[in-house]
Amino acid sequence: MNASFLTLVAVFTMVQPARAETTESRLRGHVTLGHEARSFEPCGDDEALWIVPNAELRAAYEALSHEPYAPVFVELRGELGPAPESGFGADYDEQLEVLEVMRAAPATEGHGCTEDLSGIAFRASGNEPFWNLLVSRGAISLTRLGEPELLFPVAPPERGEQGWVYTAKADARSISVALEKRSCFDTMVGARYTWRAHVALDGELYDGCAWEGDDSPRSPRSRDDMLELTSVEWQLVAIDATEGATTEPDPANAPTIRFTNAENDGETRRFSGHGGCNRYFGGYVAGDDGSLSIPSPIGATRMACPPPIMDVEMALFQTLEGARSYEIRERELDIHCEIGTLRFMLAPTM
Repeated sequence: MNASFLTLVAVFTMVQPARAETTESRLRGHVTLGHEARSFEPCGDDEALWIVPNAELRAAYEALSHEPYAPVFVELRGELGPAPESGFGADYDEQLEVLEVMRAAPATEGHGCTEDLSGIAFRASGNEPFWNLLVSRGAISLTRLGEPELLFPVAPPERGEQGWVYTAKADARSISVALEKRSCFDTMVGARYTWRAHVALDGELYDGCAWEGDDSPRSPRSRDDMLELTSVEWQLVAIDATEGATTEPDPANAPTIRFTNAENDGETRRFSGHGGCNRYFGGYVAGDDGSLSIPSPIGATRMACPPPIMDVEMALFQTLEGARSYEIRERELDIHCEIGTLRFMLAPTM
């Protein structure tokens, strides 16, 4: 290696700008790729973004675009940041660097940007015979061609080997919905998904593709979630019981919880909080995959308070002892338990 080459490398390294701050986002919209055009137009926003596609998006676009520069509907996870200062991307205000293609479909197929996914964990569908499934906070709904809609009460999912499993019973009928994080292709329209659905209705099997709603469990869990879980205090917002009833505490006496990294008994770590009346504490086990369990009964002081406060406190303790998993979305924490879901928000600082 000669000296002039070493000098060139040193100069190049020195002038590299610092990486701009980015924000990870989940977006739906239409993508257009070409020699001079690499744009993404988010749903409900006329302001297009310069897009940096990964190999997965390039392959999906090539398979689904039927003519040059044709838009393709996509749902993506990516990093938003400033647009490049030179080149074709300089004409845009922001840039989206693609991390994951969650689904992709021809712009003329499906509901696209008009689909309302609020309050929905997953949607799934299959062909031959046609069926459609929806998992929301309130129910599991299954429709089949020529058959009436079937509704089942929804319960918190359990972790499967590669995703989530929902089970429910209603009117002597049973359903199991196994969602597997694995590539899936709709053979009718060519759409691509990152989830597969395996539905068993009274032993009758239905296979198809699935996609996440805005209320989906987060998978896989990252180490950042573990740090966030143990670094702040959470305040209870609501207790959503499996039977459908919701309990909301008085904000003035809302219970709190704090998870710590301190060892409790050698096998668990310690958590503590205020139930609205009494201080409580115990040990927990949390995994990087989002699993959460409370192996031993919760301990608490024995003060007495008016019934509304005590009712919320007892419901909190009973629900928390059956913890199965957790998920964090920005400033919110959901703990999924055997008899319901505990919904927390980041506690305000004094």
